[in-house]
Amino acid sequence: MVFDAFGASEEVGFFLLAEGGQLCITNHTVKERKEDGKRLFGLLAIVQMPIHRPAGITMIKNLEKLVEEGVSILDRIYGLPVGLENTAEGLAMVKKEKAAGAKVNAHPEG
Repeated sequence: MVFDAFGASEEVGFFLLAEGGQLCITNHTVKERKEDGKRLFGLLAIVQMPIHRPAGITMIKNLEKLVEEGVSILDRIYGLPVGLENTAEGLAMVKKEKAAGAKVNAHPEG
């Protein structure tokens, strides 16, 4: 299962799924799609909503265990030095694919 927290790459994610795979997008307006043994669906996951609160509490209580067991994998994060001029460095990393599978965080102002 793939969980896309940005909801922006549904076509690529769906294409990459193996047969029987599922892609969950954090965009509740996405229409469910089933094709070639794959499934795409969206959701609205706001743990402050009363209906989602019990599941959110359970997930947070078990998050460390889920990461330790490899059930949930945290993204690598590259933090760029503070300053607008360093944003170009981050863009260069992305263009050269040196940040593949990672988040690049820019902080234009301190």
